[in-house]
Amino acid sequence: MTFLSRRIAAVCSSACLALWAIGAVPAHAQPLPVETTEPVSLAQTNVEPTTPIQEGVGLQASDDDFDVPPVNDPFEPINRVTLEFNQQLDDWLIRPAAKGYDTVVPPPVRLIIGNVFGNVGDLWTATNNLLQGKPRDAGSDALRFAINTTFGLGGIADLASDFGLPKHKEDFGQTLGRWGLPEGPYLVLPLFGPGSVRDAVGTIAGDLQANPFRALPDPGARNAIMTTRLVDARARVLSGDRLFNEISIDRYLFIRDAYLQRRESQIWDGDPPPRPRKGSRR
Repeated sequence: MTFLSRRIAAVCSSACLALWAIGAVPAHAQPLPVETTEPVSLAQTNVEPTTPIQEGVGLQASDDDFDVPPVNDPFEPINRVTLEFNQQLDDWLIRPAAKGYDTVVPPPVRLIIGNVFGNVGDLWTATNNLLQGKPRDAGSDALRFAINTTFGLGGIADLASDFGLPKHKEDFGQTLGRWGLPEGPYLVLPLFGPGSVRDAVGTIAGDLQANPFRALPDPGARNAIMTTRLVDARARVLSGDRLFNEISIDRYLFIRDAYLQRRESQIWDGDPPPRPRKGSRR
């Protein structure tokens, strides 16, 4: 019993640590393309004289014309300490585990594991799309789950994508944002990584509670499945580590601004409402 208890505790610790890794590294980080330009001689360039700009013609609004609120980050001193703590955990535990998983598990098996976990997530995504007032996307996600669960053998094969059903990713924090709940201060949680007060509520009160693996009666099987799911998710963003480590600016500000911008885009499906102009009534 003592050996079993220690084993379960170790698995639980790995699960919590890997959970942070999902939010610790921006999933959209990609190397920037290198643009090459050929030198152009000014003597070969025909420069036309500029004409005065007529009033009201060809004018475009700049970012300075809009009221951009300051970043809500009153917990910055604590957040920076937490970020460093999370980074050390990732350096010593999470990344090595993900690298080992990526090395030992063959790519076809990793694809199957990702498909199965993604299929389970489609059901929760459908629920959130419905709560956000997007019945068409909710129906598409529910149909994806039905097709992949039955004909795809529990999600092993992603047949729904072959049938033209796109995959979405929605969580309860996004749903709260669509309902108009303010995001609140920026908040970095131990193990969970960057977020906001609203996203913390969405994760704890929604996403974690809706995890179907929590209902498994066997604690060992439940913890093993959840740990595999989280380590697999961390392994999928290993390719972004090189770019992340080459950041020469303030890493805290980079992660914070990237997260908040990406989160706003996720909540509004890439089309956030326009910001009010300076001096306009709200």
